[in-house]
Amino acid sequence: MKSPLAIVAIVVAVISVLFGSITWNSYNTFTRSEITIEEKYNVILSKLQLRSDATQQLVASINGLQTYASEIYEMVTTARTKYLNAVQSGDQTAINEAENDEVVALVAVLALVEAPIEGISVTGQYQTLLDSVLSFEYQLDVARQRYNEAVADFNASIRLFPRVLFASMLGFGTQKPYWEVSNQVTQLPVIAIG
Repeated sequence: MKSPLAIVAIVVAVISVLFGSITWNSYNTFTRSEITIEEKYNVILSKLQLRSDATQQLVASINGLQTYASEIYEMVTTARTKYLNAVQSGDQTAINEAENDEVVALVAVLALVEAPIEGISVTGQYQTLLDSVLSFEYQLDVARQRYNEAVADFNASIRLFPRVLFASMLGFGTQKPYWEVSNQVTQLPVIAIG
């Protein structure tokens, strides 16, 4: 018959192996989730940059925009500058706000071009550029959804048992923020022309 000390040692060893295994698995799961979130975030930044570039080209393809709609032109250039500064800072909230400003400016440009205003015309490239911008909008929507799904998975994983016991201990206790689009994006801006 085994001594009580040997039984205790075996139980402690089994518990240690089990604890180590769960800790290892939890750490790797959290790390994979964070890497996935970073990848999804970088896809959004890439699409935002492409859309921003295409929007600048789109604005340049509208003859008379600077003269007849300086407010819109200012909105676009200010949004672009705000976006570039936000990306450089790496602040997700600032990037989100800059993206919202850029969408509002883009909607203003589209509304202006669709309204027949004397002195404003578009070049032949306008439709191609508009198609590109709209394509980037769709891609951004998909990228945002995928990012938010990855964030939801991570946030759930750090709150579910038994990983909740290890999340803070391993440095993963903070939930990740979702990518949110502001309500101002759904509203058409009011622009005084002339």
